[in-house]
Amino acid sequence: MTDIYSAFTGNIPENYDRYLGPIFFHRCAEDLAARIAAGQTQQVLEIAAGTGIATRYLRNRLPNETHI
Repeated sequence: MTDIYSAFTGNIPENYDRYLGPIFFHRCAEDLAARIAAGQTQQVLEIAAGTGIATRYLRNRLPNETHI
């Protein structure tokens, strides 16, 4: 029996970020960052940060003095 899982090679987080991120998460992360930025908050606690897709959008949308 062939082990189909051993056929995959490469950096899983990098491939996840490159290929699945744009399909599943970028639109949601952008929307989330826009909603949080509209609230004029000083602190954001991000849980389940994963590969940091949402964190990058938050950092780009929120003022520098906002703590993430």
